[in-house]
Amino acid sequence: GFRIELGEIEWVLRSYPGVREAVVLLRSSDGRGPQLVAYVAGDDPAAQEAGELRRFLAEKLPDYMVPSAFVALESLPLGPNGKIDRAALPAPQDLAVTAYRPPRDRFELELARIWEELLRAERVGLDDSFFDLGGHSLLAVGLMARIEQRFGQRIPLTALFQEATLERLARNVREQARDAPSTSPVSPLVPIRLRGNAPPWFFVHPVGGQVHWYLELARALGEDHPIFGLQAPGLMDRELRLTDVPRMAAVYLSAIREAQPEGPYFLAGWSVGGVIAFEMARALRSLAQPVGALVLIDTLQGSQPGAETGEDEVSLWIDLIADLAGAVSVDRDGWWKALQPLDHEQRLAHVAAELTHRSLLPPGLGAEYLERMLGVHFATRQAIRSYEPVWSAGAGTLVRAAATVERHAQSVFPLENTFGWAPLFGGGLTVHDVPGTHYSILEKDRVAALASILSALHSGDHR
Repeated sequence: GFRIELGEIEWVLRSYPGVREAVVLLRSSDGRGPQLVAYVAGDDPAAQEAGELRRFLAEKLPDYMVPSAFVALESLPLGPNGKIDRAALPAPQDLAVTAYRPPRDRFELELARIWEELLRAERVGLDDSFFDLGGHSLLAVGLMARIEQRFGQRIPLTALFQEATLERLARNVREQARDAPSTSPVSPLVPIRLRGNAPPWFFVHPVGGQVHWYLELARALGEDHPIFGLQAPGLMDRELRLTDVPRMAAVYLSAIREAQPEGPYFLAGWSVGGVIAFEMARALRSLAQPVGALVLIDTLQGSQPGAETGEDEVSLWIDLIADLAGAVSVDRDGWWKALQPLDHEQRLAHVAAELTHRSLLPPGLGAEYLERMLGVHFATRQAIRSYEPVWSAGAGTLVRAAATVERHAQSVFPLENTFGWAPLFGGGLTVHDVPGTHYSILEKDRVAALASILSALHSGDHR
């Protein structure tokens, strides 16, 4: 219902320092509907950064006249008559795409899911801009409403023009959540995908307590099933740190049953998350609640012979760093030498700076959050080691990474075929092997094999 004057936008753009020529078009792509695209040319295209141009226009024009995408060129294409050849201007999606950086905490993860749904985007990374992906003022209003609904935070619309990337907007939401007084208990339930009519999947966190590991698996699964992660509440409040598996199971089941009062329940856990999922399934069955599927993803049963048992602070830091790095090799000796002479506060500062620099942690989290992460890591390790699983009458599925099988076959204490789980399943245990390592089986290029196994479980009765 608003009148948009393309010539007025072009005139304002030409007043920006360094812009010699400017053209604004209305284009449609990828089913996102029409969007404004600005093409600018000047002496230094690299200096015409989209964020700065957007902020410049937002100060001088109504928000609905700020283009969704900006394309910097050395010169605008000309036709035989010497006029700008608008048909020769490249579409934004034809340009080089910034390397994808995935979400690293619940704020970035949940915002990415909201963006993907609003913008009909397949995958949103930390460096993606809401407007470059096709967002406009009306979608921005919807985005702010969903942020308020999900996080309880009111973000002014103008903030989106100042912090249009996912990483920056997540930082804004995170900081407001940290400063706002809490009036409700912290829920461990993290929505990853809310769409779908079938019973949801519930994915239990690994040792570090976070659920962003399941992002590619959620994408690989069909659209029929909602997907939730179960994050350690100790990441949000150190007083809520859980130190034993039955207590974890009770807290997580309480949250699950608020979202889904009756079964069947579909549970999965990667790494030590599988141990927690096992106890959750056992508790559900004791309540006569059906378990549609229980999937242990490359999960060892309890502490295995030869496992590392160091509990000094430096060892804990190195284990946490290695866990955050995932498949990336970690120089344990280098970290040990760097951290050993430091006191606790200095270690916090050093690790925070290094992990932020390597994009393994969101910037601005602060030492307090990192300390909570270390506490959750330690508490979960201790909980798993002290847990004694009890035989269950139900069935289960174990998915093994090929590299894990090979590594333990060559170790001094080789594991039997089911990683110690078979005697605990009265209803039988099905074993599947998938290619890859403990970490790579969850990565985009490998996760299809795991997703296929989980999808197939919905077609049978696995109580």
